[in-house]
Amino acid sequence: MHRAAGRDPEQAALRVEDVEHREEIGLVGAAAVHEHERALRLAGRFADDVYQRFEAHIHPDPAMLGGQTSVRRNSLSTQSERTILEGMAIIGQTPDLRLLAPAELRAWRGMLRAHAAMAKALDAQLEAAHGLQLSSYEVLMYLADAEDERMRMCDLASSILLSRSGLTRLVDRLQREGLLERVACNDDARGAFAKLTPAGREKLRAARATHLAGVRAMFLDLFSPEELEMLGDAWDRVLHATGWGCCT
Repeated sequence: MHRAAGRDPEQAALRVEDVEHREEIGLVGAAAVHEHERALRLAGRFADDVYQRFEAHIHPDPAMLGGQTSVRRNSLSTQSERTILEGMAIIGQTPDLRLLAPAELRAWRGMLRAHAAMAKALDAQLEAAHGLQLSSYEVLMYLADAEDERMRMCDLASSILLSRSGLTRLVDRLQREGLLERVACNDDARGAFAKLTPAGREKLRAARATHLAGVRAMFLDLFSPEELEMLGDAWDRVLHATGWGCCT
């Protein structure tokens, strides 16, 4: 195919080329290809760094422990990885679907494994020290930080990333334990607030120090302030893409 004479120099710099990526071939601008690959490498290295730092903290080298066996690998992490690999095997048999590139897979799988391992470790700490599950702690924490120590049920569900039905069951249990109560919403006869009780406030006060120490040791202390800013921006983009938000 002949190119037209007098073409815009900027357009010429973004010449179209065939790009082979594993089993995928497409027509894209060279500049777009280079930027995409650079972003993937950056995301992959960052996700891998997140997981390796966390893994080194949770599962230290046995030699550093005097030959003692380190903490057992997280079953949720293993299950997440297994599920992804099995899914890739199925997708690989379907020629019309795009496979994940190595950098894409490392970024995605690293996020899943790090989250699963960290959540399990933090949950185990709270259970052992205070008999409180991580999901219950999150509910009490958001209520304590809210105005008048109360939140609408739908807003609370969005904050802790639970479905409405899942939050209802959790609130029912916390209400039976006397850690929160339901309060009628004057603006909406069908709605209700979840409100922290004095017992819930005391439970949270005792558990908060344990939880924050775990978060700092297993996550925050592993990164620089600049890296934490990058992580926060990344999570904001992901949540925005999912459309997750508070109810109206």
